[in-house]
Amino acid sequence: AIWVPRDPAEPAEYWLVDLKARTVVRASRAAQQDSDWDIIGSADTWEQVIAGKVNLSVALRGCQLRYCDGDEPSPVASDARIAILADLLGLASW
Repeated sequence: AIWVPRDPAEPAEYWLVDLKARTVVRASRAAQQDSDWDIIGSADTWEQVIAGKVNLSVALRGCQLRYCDGDEPSPVASDARIAILADLLGLASW
């Protein structure tokens, strides 16, 4: 997951989602180069999603959050990944 700060002079933050371990930890920028997939969004959008003010699915459909897949896109894989991310973040079923 990539968090883009409000201030463009600040660097983005990268969070590594380990689906097998069911963890989310802060990662280096280099982690982006090796990631299988990413979800990128502004600080405001991530804060609203995590606070439950914006539904994760709505944010994705409205392009407030963007899902990027390094492999060949698979609707089944992307749905599963987003559902697991929602569960890890403690969000209601998306």
